[in-house]
Amino acid sequence: IYTVFHLVLRLKGMKSIEAFGYFLPTRIIFGCGTIGRVGQHSRRLDRKALIVTERHIAKKTGLLDKVIGLLKEEAITW
Repeated sequence: IYTVFHLVLRLKGMKSIEAFGYFLPTRIIFGCGTIGRVGQHSRRLDRKALIVTERHIAKKTGLLDKVIGLLKEEAITW
């Protein structure tokens, strides 16, 4: 199956990108009080976290600092 991207590459005489697979299991934990369990859940996954948030509200409410503190308690870097 060719996508538009592949067809454009072929028209320009370029080789297409090799197909690959990537598995990314995702767990979403949502609800009141769940932020307090960030460290607990992160501990089971790995030792490095990627924090994705918008810039202003997370800082103003202190949620970003709380998450960072909980990760530090579990020796998880970000």
